[in-house]
Amino acid sequence: MPLYDYQCPANGVVVEIHHSMSLVIKTWGELCERSGHEPGDTAPDAPVAKMVGVGNPTQPAPNWDIKKDQAPFKDTAMAPMRTNKF
Repeated sequence: MPLYDYQCPANGVVVEIHHSMSLVIKTWGELCERSGHEPGDTAPDAPVAKMVGVGNPTQPAPNWDIKKDQAPFKDTAMAPMRTNKF
């Protein structure tokens, strides 16, 4: 499931939550219920906004020395390199 970040303009808090792409979260109360975040003094019907361009972190590329660490690629079939004649 994708990771999404939501911000509540009423309190400025950003909450990360995994949920399906079809789920729509509109209020602070719904976000707190699904994420397990404490609602605090913010009204449960306060709107939240899905933040664009954040979330879904990826793992950093491993620091492999290809000459030394060829074991992971030993049995891997790779496509040929493209050339200008492709």
